[in-house]
Order: sequence, then C-alpha cells, then structure tokens
Amino acid sequence: MSFIKNIPQIYRFSPGDERWPTQYRRKFLRRSLLNSFRFFSLTEESASQRRQNTDSQTSFSLDPKIVTSVSSSSSSIFDASLISLNNFTNFCATVNLPITNGKQIISGSCNPAPMGLIGDTDHIPSVKFRFPLNRGTLEANQAFTVVLVVKNLNSGNFVNAKENYLAAPQQLDGEGAIIGYYGIVIERMNSLDETVPLDPLRPAFYNAASGKARNGQVTADVRGGLPKGFYRLSSVTLTSNHKPIVAPVIQHGAIGGVVYLTVTEDGNRAPRNTTLGPLISPASEGSTSINTTNLRVDIQDSISMTLDPVIIATGFSNDGQSEPTPGQAASLTPSNNFINFCLTRPDLPLTDGRQITTGSCSTTPLGVIPPQDLIPSHKFQIPRNGDSLYPNTPFIIKLNFHNMKQAITDPLTRYLSAPQQIDSGGRILGYSRIVVEAVDSIDQTTPTDPKKFAFSTALSTIAEDGSLMTNVTEGLPAGSYRLSSIALTANHQPILLPVAERGAVNDAVYFTVGDGASGLTVVNTVTAGPPSGTSTGGRTGTNDDSGRSSTKIDAIVGGVSGGFAMIAIVALLFFPSSTTAFKLFLGRGRIRVIQLGNLVGIITHSSTHNRGRIAHQQDDRHYNDHAVGRRSIRLY
Repeated sequence: MSFIKNIPQIYRFSPGDERWPTQYRRKFLRRSLLNSFRFFSLTEESASQRRQNTDSQTSFSLDPKIVTSVSSSSSSIFDASLISLNNFTNFCATVNLPITNGKQIISGSCNPAPMGLIGDTDHIPSVKFRFPLNRGTLEANQAFTVVLVVKNLNSGNFVNAKENYLAAPQQLDGEGAIIGYYGIVIERMNSLDETVPLDPLRPAFYNAASGKARNGQVTADVRGGLPKGFYRLSSVTLTSNHKPIVAPVIQHGAIGGVVYLTVTEDGNRAPRNTTLGPLISPASEGSTSINTTNLRVDIQDSISMTLDPVIIATGFSNDGQSEPTPGQAASLTPSNNFINFCLTRPDLPLTDGRQITTGSCSTTPLGVIPPQDLIPSHKFQIPRNGDSLYPNTPFIIKLNFHNMKQAITDPLTRYLSAPQQIDSGGRILGYSRIVVEAVDSIDQTTPTDPKKFAFSTALSTIAEDGSLMTNVTEGLPAGSYRLSSIALTANHQPILLPVAERGAVNDAVYFTVGDGASGLTVVNTVTAGPPSGTSTGGRTGTNDDSGRSSTKIDAIVGGVSGGFAMIAIVALLFFPSSTTAFKLFLGRGRIRVIQLGNLVGIITHSSTHNRGRIAHQQDDRHYNDHAVGRRSIRLY
C-alpha cells in the first residue's frame, strides 16, 4: 500500500519474523526490565487505579507484563498495519517532527502518550441537544444557553489546554465512565441542507460545557448570540486532556449530537430559499509537503524496551496548575511518557488489537498529529438534511470529505494497535464510518442508545465526483433517522488534531422515511459478549464488526440453498484480476444483494460460524469502483 512506503522498515515486520536480524531478536528476548510505578491521580475517583508498585510513571524501562502480543495474522484484504515489538515505545523517534509535549502545535507533531483505558460498551457516552431544538429559530445577536442532555460521561473534567493538550491517556472513574467534558461547536452554513464540507478553522463559536452534569444536563452560554444565518451546532465529547474518546468497539451509535438552527433578525422562521448574511466560502483541500522520515533512526528504537531520552515529553510532567483556573483539573504527570500506564489497571486486559466489550487498556501511542491546515472535514451530500425517502427502497449515501487519505487495517486483529499516521502530504491515514440511528422524531431531545443502530458501515468506495459512497440495498422502514459520520485512523481510533478550538470534523443529518412516523425499525445491537462463532472478545453485536456494512434483512430472497455456490459465481464474475475489490460482510442467516458497477448479485449465507466476505483492496492512489482486486472472497 502507498502509505506503507513512508513507514520505517523497522516497523513492518512481526515479532517472530525471520527478517529481523538475529542479534536484535536475541536482545529483545534477553533484555532485563524494571518493574516500577508512580501514579498521580486526576481525581479522587481514580485513586483506586493506583498499585502498590510506585514507579510505573517514572521508570524508563517498559514492563514486560504490558508488552502487547497483537496477533500476527491479519486478513490480506485490508491495508497492512504497523507492528511493534515494544508497544511503539520509541515511535516518535522514527518521525521527523517535534514532540507534542502538551502544546497545540499547528505545524504538526508526534505524541507519545498512550491511548489509555477503554471502557465497556455500557459506558459509551451519548448526548442530545435539548436547546436549541433541531430546526429551531432564534433572534439575531441575542444571548442564549445551549442545553445538552448527556449520559455515560464523568463530565466537567478538563485540564489546561495550553499546557496539557493530549498529554495523558484516557482515564476512567470508579464506575467505569470516561473522565472528560463536552464541547460546543457552532458553524455557519449557506443553507440548512449544505453539502460542502465546512472550514474547521472558522467556527462561529466554540466553548466547553465546563460544569458537571446536573440532572443529566450540561450547559454552555452563547453570551453574544449569533448574527443572522444558518448554523450547524455540534457537541464534541472529549477526555480531560482534550482527546476524542475511544470506544471499545468500532460499530456503535453516534457519540456526539448535532442540530440545525436558523437565526433571523426578528426570530421568526425564514421563508424557503432565503439567503441570510454573506455567503460562506467552502473548505478547501489542504496541501503541504511533509517528510516525516527520520533518516537517523536506529533499529534499536523499534525493539528497545528502554525509552529513548530524545523523545521524552518533558512537558508531560507539568500538571498545568501553575496558574490555577476555576474548574480546571490537574493533569496526570509522568516522567516516562506513560510507557507503563497500563500497570495501573491490572484488572483490565491489554487491548492487543481486539475489540473488547468489557473494557481494556491500550498501550499504543497517539501518534502523528497533522498540521492545522489539514484538519479533515465531512458533509453529507446524499441524503441532505431534511430529505424524505421511500420506505424499504434502496438508496445511496454519499459523504463529501477533505484532507483524509483512505486506509483501513483489519479491525478484528488491529484495533487501536498502531499510532495515527500521516502521508507525505500531511493527510491523516484513515477512513470514515457512517451510522444510521432511528429516532422518535428529528427534534428528539433524549440521548440515543449507542449500542443500537439501524445501519452501520465503513465507506471505502470513492464515487466519480470524489465523494465516499455506499448503498443501503434494503432501504429502511418508515420513521425518522439520524445519519452520522465518524472519522477514524487506519487502526480505528478517532482522529487526533493539532488544536482544541476548531469546527466539527464529523457531520450528521436528519431525514425521514415515508411519512416520518415511527416504523418497525430492526435494530442492530452491540452486546456485552462475543457473538456465536468467534473466539475473540472484541467482536460485538448481532452483526459483523469487521469495518463494513451491517444491516438486518427480513425479506427472503429465492435461492437460499445455493448460497455458497453463488459466492463462487460472484468470485468468478467480479474478481478475476486487477487492483481493487469491494467488501460486503454477511451476517449469520442473512441474504445480501450487492451491486458492483452495473452488475447485481445475490449472496445467501446461513452458517453460524462463517462470515462470507467480498473485500476491498486499496491501490497506491485511490479506490476504483470498476477495477477489481486479487481474489479476496474468504470464509472465516
């Protein structure tokens, strides 16, 4: 794959690979390690995470008990992942960029802090706007208070953004909830059904809902109000160190909330096709040239169990409280980049590339942060906000995007297993997921359940107009829906950005099916344990979590008994030879109708242990929706 070309050779081999020089494999096996611990708690609630050992946050030696053992097996239908023998302890030594060091560096940096504690599926946060309501109208330049209804976040906890930005791992409280806070982003648009990505560097308003949740609500004041115009209001859910939260599974409902608002001179609803205020220039694709390769890199950095002093983030030892601010918490402070952070929670397994629904700890560093001018942005092209669709009728979803380089690794064995990376143009290597959730109405104010969704898939096909696209081949029942995008790195963590105050990266739109009345939507559910037919605790839900389409199908299509024969036929028709193929995941006992170009195929599948897959493969430049890649139908 193209992005692998920019990766130092030392990170391309698995631990047992014979291509590693013998002397380095021996050093890796023989290296003596220190086991020590010291831990500073963000809040009293996290004091239970401390261990009797007292130097885990000061020792420069990686403790062998937390060296990850990510599976060496990975499906060839995905992009290759970085692999490390030492938890990527010295990853930033291989990157020709400054250490983030708690600062917001707009030119790009590398962050060695680990991802940290991953909660269970019962503690995935969710939020919904109570005020303003979706499709609401306000009077121009009049102060108002944003009200969010929230759940599953220990909110109101934030550290000094100028000194401790991304400077500590994700943390959990004693109940298993993520410690963090909510932010409010307001962006002006040219219309309520805007389809062009907004400029993330030009938000109309950004503020933290800094207080603790009271009665399940948090608030943020917009003291000066807003000038007349059309607006998208987004909530962002962040850890205390201003990082997007990491969930235990890939497939889940939207974590943030979005509503659309009109602001007029008198507060009355504007007539259709009205222009309010000056036109907003659309976001543009960023362009830069970054050589992240450190020519002085030593292969020892890839296998050493000792932290390279060159990449010690000395700023991490600053708790940010030199000038205390009301409501601001002290940051966790190590002197060793938190390389042994997971020792603080011996009760949690290491993530090890798996989706573990009961919680885990990820030792993987956050990775490379792109320059400010290359912050990604997304906006749905189809359906538009407010569209109405026919019930149970196939439709297309298109998502416009800027500043992402498409890449995706095997989600069953590479979940959170490598740091964020960028290409030579500074763009994050990653992909976009979409999730459709049924709502009571398009102005619903109660948080949705992130464990339930109507449709979820990764977008891997690029249409002729450059947008990402997918087909919802069975359509949806009558009802109201929210469609959300989720931008992820190649290894499935939410993307990391160089500045705290910015526009929303992700988008959401509301649409109705039929008359918009509540329909009998078949809901896919994230469960708290592995589904039948898989041995990994990371798989969740009644659907395949492999990073592609997941919908429930009730219709019966003829020819069920010939399912496996049809798979072979589809393989012969669609996968002779070339550069790109497509991926469709079949759930147990389901029938899929797939479309490749102008061809339509029906695949049936009823095994409780195997999952048929038609896969995509990325070439060096782009996804091609006509060319087909090497044979990639596999049964697992």
